[in-house]
Amino acid sequence: MASSPSSPFSECHELIEEMRRIYSTDEDATKVHALNQQFAGVRERCEQRENKMQAVIKELTRRVSVAQAAATPTEPDDAHDNRLKQVEAERLAA
Repeated sequence: MASSPSSPFSECHELIEEMRRIYSTDEDATKVHALNQQFAGVRERCEQRENKMQAVIKELTRRVSVAQAAATPTEPDDAHDNRLKQVEAERLAA
């Protein structure tokens, strides 16, 4: 009985040879390595941006504190009202 090209043994042999060819390459390892490098680069850029944004937020917080201190009256409301009444009284008396 001669084996024909489409015999089960021939198909199995071709499949095994194809599997050997596929697994003999380091193509997957190369792709994984490249992806890991890309991921490391993205992670580094994200960390840099996060650090920059932390510095920006700290500076904005400082500026808000300065502006808030400048906008907050240093005297009590009644003292301010009394001073305005005094200035108004002086204006009317003049």
